[in-house]
Amino acid sequence: MAYQLVSLYDHTNFFNQFTFFTASDPTHGYVQYVDANTAQASGLAQMVNTNQIYLGVDNVTILNYPNGSIVTDSDDSASIAKAGRKSVRLESRQTFDQGLLIADFAHIPNSICGTWPAYWIYDYGEDPYGEVDIIEGVNDQVGDDISLHTSARCNLTADPQSETGTNVRTDCSLATNYIDGCGVSGPSNTYGDPFNAQGGGVWALWLDKDDLAVWMFPRTAIPDDIIKGQELTPKNWGKPLLHFKSHLGCRVSEQWKNQTIIFNIDFCGENASGSNWNESASSSAPQSCADSTKYSSCEAYVAANPRVFSNSYFLINSVKLYQSRIPLAAHENSSNGAVGARGSPGYIALWLMLAWSLVAHWVFHLS
Repeated sequence: MAYQLVSLYDHTNFFNQFTFFTASDPTHGYVQYVDANTAQASGLAQMVNTNQIYLGVDNVTILNYPNGSIVTDSDDSASIAKAGRKSVRLESRQTFDQGLLIADFAHIPNSICGTWPAYWIYDYGEDPYGEVDIIEGVNDQVGDDISLHTSARCNLTADPQSETGTNVRTDCSLATNYIDGCGVSGPSNTYGDPFNAQGGGVWALWLDKDDLAVWMFPRTAIPDDIIKGQELTPKNWGKPLLHFKSHLGCRVSEQWKNQTIIFNIDFCGENASGSNWNESASSSAPQSCADSTKYSSCEAYVAANPRVFSNSYFLINSVKLYQSRIPLAAHENSSNGAVGARGSPGYIALWLMLAWSLVAHWVFHLS
């Protein structure tokens, strides 16, 4: 099955197609997500190099974190974020159900203690809950963690014949595996500094009725059909890092729908702070962040050391959505209004055909 381009987000329209999230961080981060005006005035969200989208963080301001005190896993998110570091969280106006989501990155946030960046999709309606964390890492983690989170009892099968990711986690259910979800780990070049050193690359997500798959292609190994950007044929791309298949009680098309595209750079929070600050972020990270930074808490370190976050940014070339036909499954996010499938060419053509048939019928009877 071939897929055709239906939506393009790039330097010509990116900030018109995404909204800025400004509420308190739901994952308890030491962060202030700022609005569009603040982000653009302070350079946290801007166009650079003529045609690239920059999404970054405040890497200048030294914050006055109270006494360098330790924040525990149970502390209230509102009180933590009062003096949090400024950052951005952008969410797409358009949502989608099925298709191929292709994101081309020149740079992603580097592997640094205190950060928790992510590129992910999520159903805000939570009807049911369905989330895919495509790029996600915490602290000085080596290699990307791809994760799925569901309200249904979904399970990922460890199958080296259909996927290449390692450290397979099988339980996707929020009820039984809230933090980790199911998923796989990618090789070192899928995240942070190694990803950037190869000139970035392309992340591809495939959502179909019964399949969900994720690939990462380094800059020098991007498939020709993605480079040409016309019709995509994922069956020719080789094994993905992750391949989830529908099973009894968990169908992909029912569990992942109305997906919003999200970019954010968090600090500390549930995954990078608390007890995680005192543990190594991955098997390839030799020390905990508490040991390597000599700070007793994530928040104290983030507050006092803005310059270390100068490479904590996304540099996006484009994000593209492809679907197998003119999409009735791609529509505007209901929270932002605007036109959905009724504006599609297929819908308009149908009404034109009906109108002409009525006119012909009327003329026939007059004659």
